[in-house]
Amino acid sequence: MDVMEVNPFETVKERQDNEVKSLLNKLQPEMIALDPTFIGNLDARSEAQRAADRDLDAKPVDIETQIRNKARGKNSALRRYLRKQRAKNVIDEKRLKVDEVWKEYVQQQQGSADKKKEKEVELGPALSRFAKRE
Repeated sequence: MDVMEVNPFETVKERQDNEVKSLLNKLQPEMIALDPTFIGNLDARSEAQRAADRDLDAKPVDIETQIRNKARGKNSALRRYLRKQRAKNVIDEKRLKVDEVWKEYVQQQQGSADKKKEKEVELGPALSRFAKRE
């Protein structure tokens, strides 16, 4: 047994507590000060102000990137979001952006379907299955 160690059977939590206590003992008592007016006061600011103070460094959320997802098909993120929002009659900035993204998505899907049909006509029904997908 090591006689220089205070408690050889101490747990991790006890060791951490002892380390904190030893570091606090190194501080001068004059350096530790508590604002006596702070304790017991309520924060009178609104929740929006507090959230704005917390999120000063946060980047503004881009709605389009938030909505878009790599998922394809009937359960894509955009379709899922639109299904949930159809029952709501609230039109806001996010809803307008979603409608815009949806229109782009539909146009893109129609364009790819048109290209696929053109390639099928160009190559014929037998060779069209080997055409590169875009």
